Amino acid sequence: MSDRGPGPLFYTHAGKTLTLRQWAAQSGINYITLYYRIRKRRMSLDHALNPNHLTSGKKPKLHTAHGLTMTLHQWAEHLGVNYALLRRRLASGVPAEQALTADRLSPRLNTKTYTVNGITKTLPAWAEHLGITYSALMQRLTRYTLAEAIAIPARRVVRRKGRGVVSNLEGLRETGAWGFPQDMSNITSTKKDEV
Repeated sequence: MSDRGPGPLFYTHAGKTLTLRQWAAQSGINYITLYYRIRKRRMSLDHALNPNHLTSGKKPKLHTAHGLTMTLHQWAEHLGVNYALLRRRLASGVPAEQALTADRLSPRLNTKTYTVNGITKTLPAWAEHLGITYSALMQRLTRYTLAEAIAIPARRVVRRKGRGVVSNLEGLRETGAWGFPQDMSNITSTKKDEV
């Protein structure tokens, strides 16, 4: 048994009862931020989860799709999906009509196009064109511009055989490296006297 106490605290909001970690995951708000708002600033869960109540002075951005206009938090609640997921979809260039759905989108869905030397493609298409993986292209883009990343040739990966593998064992037939079991009945060991 653990000496940690009675267990996690549950918080109820909009008819759902979840732990603070679960609320953080569902809302896309960092757990520490949510903990700070509720436990240290003594905000209600409604105020802590809803950015309209925070006094930053900024009005939340409204997104229109399917004939409805709401904030991203409201869209997340309306669709029953994670706020962070919707935010990532919109940031990656997916159109609002497509991003603001409960449907699962392909993780590589990226309709934003990039033009280099008169050729226009999406990032997954550029990766395929270069003969590298999408993740390899994304890794290049952390250090280079797209034009520079495209100019780098694809590396040929030389895969070595397993460690210690010898392809020609004929010359090693009498050395024990041949790989056949050998008779060990004549092998003895001696124990050193302990001092």
